[in-house]
Amino acid sequence: MVEMAKVCAVCGGNAVALYRRKIANEGVVCDGCFREALLTPKQFLGIKKLTSDDFLKAMTGLGKNKEDLKINATKKIGVAVYFDDEKEQLLIPTPAKSYLFNYSEIISFELLEDGETITSGGLGRSLVGGALFGETGAVVGAVTGKKKNIAYCTNLKVKLTVNDTAQPAVYITFLNKKIKTDSTTYRIAYNHVQECISMLQLICNREQNKKNTQTSETDKILEYKKLLDQGVITEEEFALKKKELLGL
Repeated sequence: MVEMAKVCAVCGGNAVALYRRKIANEGVVCDGCFREALLTPKQFLGIKKLTSDDFLKAMTGLGKNKEDLKINATKKIGVAVYFDDEKEQLLIPTPAKSYLFNYSEIISFELLEDGETITSGGLGRSLVGGALFGETGAVVGAVTGKKKNIAYCTNLKVKLTVNDTAQPAVYITFLNKKIKTDSTTYRIAYNHVQECISMLQLICNREQNKKNTQTSETDKILEYKKLLDQGVITEEEFALKKKELLGL
């Protein structure tokens, strides 16, 4: 009797009995995902202990840069992006190289699914296609509003535009393989995406608040300068107020 095909834990497709491999948590991986994964010799020998997430890392190449990260991540979203709130930096590891940016360099971002913009946001902008809820910044409601009722997703990524002429746009990739949209792998990836854009919008909001505060302080200094010019306050009083406003 021919054994029926099982569902691949990575891509959600059929894993034919003759070619599939058993992995952790009683899962299986299809031949296509197995061939695409860049497994180390140690991983190959211990394949039954690997999870679907291990395979995704090996397939995208995002896992191999992990040892090279020079960032103390206070938050990690899968293996696609790392945030360091203390240094106010984020790191995006890719198969080719890792990109490190300051929070202040972020201009805007877009969530792209198979080339279609699902939602976007950025510095001085509201989140289009979704809403941030509370201090945690969870995305509420409309992030999935523009999504079509499709069975598969081939590419799921966030386009990040930064203030860097050498590399003005970088992509944070969460899926780069045809996956069933009702699969566990897709749901996990989409949750990661929503968490990512929430973080990015919160960062942009904070940076905008900093800019607004700086502008307000500059305006106040100019007001005191006018009072100085009019002889209302002394040079010493102006210097003291300026130092106070600049936090020196």
